[in-house]
Parts: sequence; C-alpha cells; structure tokens
Amino acid sequence: MALITEAAEQWNKGTGQQLFVYDAIDGFPIYFQFDERQQQLAQRLLLQRNVRRYDEHLEVLQRQYQRQLAQVQQQHVRVEQLQQEYQQQLLRLEQQRAGVMPAAVQQQWRILEEEQRVLAVQAEALTAEQRRLQQMVAQRNSLLPEQQAIGSHELGVMSIRQAQRQMVIYAFADQQDLLVTLQHEFGHALGLPHSDDPKAIMHAQLHAGQQWLTATDFQLWQQYCVN
Repeated sequence: MALITEAAEQWNKGTGQQLFVYDAIDGFPIYFQFDERQQQLAQRLLLQRNVRRYDEHLEVLQRQYQRQLAQVQQQHVRVEQLQQEYQQQLLRLEQQRAGVMPAAVQQQWRILEEEQRVLAVQAEALTAEQRRLQQMVAQRNSLLPEQQAIGSHELGVMSIRQAQRQMVIYAFADQQDLLVTLQHEFGHALGLPHSDDPKAIMHAQLHAGQQWLTATDFQLWQQYCVN
C-alpha cells in the first residue's frame, strides 16, 4: 500500500494537483495477479545472480593468470640476459683458449638451458590456462539468453473501459521495479501514451536507471491532460 501511495504522490507532487486520491469505495482496483511472468522474472534474476558469481570467480582466475604470466615473463627476460652475458664470456674464452670452455661455464650454461626448458613448460601451462579461461568465458556467455528490456506491458496493465479503470500487476523484481511500474500505469490511468524518451517512466520499456517521474513525463501530462 505504501508503494501505491508513493507512486500516486509522485504524480500529485509533480503536477501540483490531486490527480489521485485514495477512495476505498469509488476508486479503481489494483490487482496483483502473479503468473508465469513472475516465475520467468525470478528465473532471470536467479540467472543474473549466478552469472555475477561466475564473473567474480573468473575475475579472480584472470588476476592469478596475469600475475603468473608476469612472473614467467620476468624470469624469461632474466634468463635471456644471463645467456647473452655467458655468450659474451664464451666468445672471449674461445678467443683466449682456442675454443676450450671451462667446466664452470659449461655447468652454468646447462643450468640456464634447464631454466629455459622449465620456463617453456610454464609458458605452455599458462597458454593452456588462458584457453581454459576463454572456454569458461564462452560458457558463461552461453548461460545468458539474449537480453531484452522488459516491456511495461509485460509487468502491468491499466485497462479503461467505459470510464472504468482497473490496474493489474503481473510481476516485479523488487520494490523499485514495482514503484516504477505503478507510476507507469498511473500515467496510463491519466490517459497518457508511451514516451520515446528512454529515461521517462512512460517509456514502453523498463530500465534499471528509471526511478522517478521525469520532466518528459510531466510534459506528456501537459500535452494530453492540460492543453
């Protein structure tokens, strides 16, 4: 009841007129008739919540991957620098000793080759991890059906027949969605059509950013109810 009153008061305050007054006898009824639309909306909200959790998990894995990749790249640069240094030493030794490589240099060279082999294995593992993350992202995206904005006509209807008005609310995700739908249907009760402004409450599609009546809504009221 509080949200219904709030939705009506938004029109009253915005226009400076008592367009809507609670009347238990002569007022038009507002029904809540939950059907498959409410179930579909609940399923969509559950799916969105699960996808958000999936995204949080993916974000953690992506950060871990980036850290590991940076470490391997740094190690790879270090090994390449050491190899270049030992190659320079080797050239000097070859010039001095007719191509004879000291045992210590040979041992260090083998160590560097082993480090390089380990880095190659790590790089291959990171490449496999990257492919796995890409597959997880693709799987995550496949969970989401093609998202379309919810039409206000899907969640509520204001019918006017022979001056008799009746509002029916079929579904809502939360109190804010219900408040927006009520404001929208109250606009139809005034005889207002849909607006082309996507920010307006009287727009045909509901959006997450909609909260209160806008200047466009009141201009629509001026056009159809005052002028």
